[in-house]
Amino acid sequence: MVMRFAPLKVVHLYHSSALLLVVSFIVFGFYTYWNNIVQ
Repeated sequence: MVMRFAPLKVVHLYHSSALLLVVSFIVFGFYTYWNNIVQ
């Protein structure tokens, strides 16, 4: 039963880390864009 739900947790961890990476990338891009607009 544990081995059956193990891949599901791995997929969930991958999706959450990928989502975090995308969010941080968008924030970083918006930050550099905002700095270019201000300057």
